[in-house]
Amino acid sequence: MAVERRHVLEPVGVTGIEELFYEALLRHPGFSLLELSDFSKLSRRKAKFVLAELERKGLVTHSPERTPRYFATPPDVAVEMLILKRQEALNQMRIAAARFQEIARRAGGAGEQRMIEIVSGQEMIIKVFEQMQRSAQEEVIGLDRLPYVWTPAPHVNKTQFEAMARGVRYRAIYDQSIFDWPGAGRHIGAYVEAGEQARVFPSVPLKLCIVDRRIAFVPLDLEHPDAAAILVRGGVLLDALHALFEAIWERATPLAFPSSGAPEMGASASRMPAHVERVLPLLAAGLHDKAITHQLGISRRTLNRYLKEIMKRLHAKTRFQAGWQARDLFSQPGRGAGPTR
Repeated sequence: MAVERRHVLEPVGVTGIEELFYEALLRHPGFSLLELSDFSKLSRRKAKFVLAELERKGLVTHSPERTPRYFATPPDVAVEMLILKRQEALNQMRIAAARFQEIARRAGGAGEQRMIEIVSGQEMIIKVFEQMQRSAQEEVIGLDRLPYVWTPAPHVNKTQFEAMARGVRYRAIYDQSIFDWPGAGRHIGAYVEAGEQARVFPSVPLKLCIVDRRIAFVPLDLEHPDAAAILVRGGVLLDALHALFEAIWERATPLAFPSSGAPEMGASASRMPAHVERVLPLLAAGLHDKAITHQLGISRRTLNRYLKEIMKRLHAKTRFQAGWQARDLFSQPGRGAGPTR
């Protein structure tokens, strides 16, 4: 029974060992306590306890014989019942959350809602940021820039991947200086491949996260991890932060990191060697030479050779002209960062 596996019934309150017992009874209806004990390598006392929990949750029944035989409740009945119970519990939690929110609102003074809340401490800031993403239903938008004070480089936001997997849209604008970090393109490219729409802007003024246009999160001091951040709920300040993001989004350059390593290009660009094409999305984003060499792991001399090839293929006389032509390629419909959503 010591097999590592993902227990799918855990979200509805069934432990891993309980799920294994339930599956065993589906495969072997009528097992006795002794047989289940032998099968699971558990003592009879522990196996009896697991069976009692399964019966309490409605997943198992037993015969009235002197030596009971155990049978699994049909999955379509048992699992649906557990789901309904969990949904009822979640509804009760929503009712409780609304009551707690009302208590907090009244405690704010004069019956006015607290539209701005201060969050302090590195651990609490990280928790709030993760909880905001977990609560997202439609869209998360954000501005990202240096410095990274909690990690030596941009870290993997696992909560973002989980949110995108359940259908939440992500749009992000990265400060161009982020690409001075070796490996930053690899991290951001993973988000883009998973569905994030990413753009690059020469100078992002602050870090910002807005969830479903109902709550915003803004760190106040980027140099110190224990400094405060603010939560903004509604009002003109939230509207202004959202408008700021959209204004920068319109001016920012789409960033593409296709999984194939070869972005879709026009006819003149499609003839380039694959290793040369890797430069195009970074060139289109306006990254300087040092950032491009960091992201691709190549020397400045190799980059210059690639740039000459790109200029030749795009019929550009200067590096600046090549960058603008590459940007035009990535701005065409169906190209750029992430899917159209």
